Order: sequence, then structure tokens, then C-alpha cells
Amino acid sequence: MKTELSRLEDNEHLFELFHLKPFDFLLEEVESLFKTQVPDTKLKTFIVSSTPQWVTTEQTEKSDSEEEKGYYTRAGVAIECEFTLESKTNTATLKGILTWVVVNLNTKPIRQMWFDKDGTLEEFGEEGELKKRIYSVNNFT
Repeated sequence: MKTELSRLEDNEHLFELFHLKPFDFLLEEVESLFKTQVPDTKLKTFIVSSTPQWVTTEQTEKSDSEEEKGYYTRAGVAIECEFTLESKTNTATLKGILTWVVVNLNTKPIRQMWFDKDGTLEEFGEEGELKKRIYSVNNFT
């Protein structure tokens, strides 16, 4: 598989909120997203063409020593990307915005992913749908 993920590397620590091996997991999740529609889909290329836009929430609590400690409770990222999917009957190249959200980071994480074909970061980034999506994932506290 051909990948270009260099625009994500500066934010790897944030992507680790999603998984300990976040970039491998990202590729698996993108392929899985499309396998729900066409089961034999394979991800052949994945190219990130923007720096990621983030929305996070955090909580603070006091420890026994009265020291405040903060931790993330939710994280969402939007990236502009292009990828090629291949199945036995078709090959498709898609461009758009991939949005990935994880909630319940302090308990039992729940992840959800969207792909908005031909979308823009203005529509789906930190000032757009990403803000709504980080709060729309079910079952979070």
C-alpha cells in the first residue's frame, strides 16, 4: 500500500489517544469503513493533503495531594485526504475530509469515523461539523 502520512507526524501524540499504533490503526479503520459497503474492498493508497484540525475536551480533578491533573475526555480530528479503494469489480479514487472521533477516553473509548466525499475543512473541520460530531457520538459521559 502506498501512503503519505507525513503531515500527521507532528500530532502523533494526539493520534495515540485513538490507539497505541495510531497510523496503522487509522489505515485499518478507513478500510473497514468501506468494507461495510463492499466487503472485498482493499485500501491501496492513502494520502493526507492537509495538516490535521483538532477539537478536544478535557477534565481536571484533584488528587489526594490536592494537585490538579488534567486528562482528555474526547478528541476529534479532521484531515483532508485522497485514497484509492479497490475491489474485485471496481477501483475508485476518493477525495474529501476524513473525520475521526473518540469519546470516553477516561473510561471505555468509543470511536466513530466519517468520510465526506469532496468536502472541505471549512465545512467539516474544527469550525464546522467536527465540533458537532465530537458531541454526537452515542454513549459518552
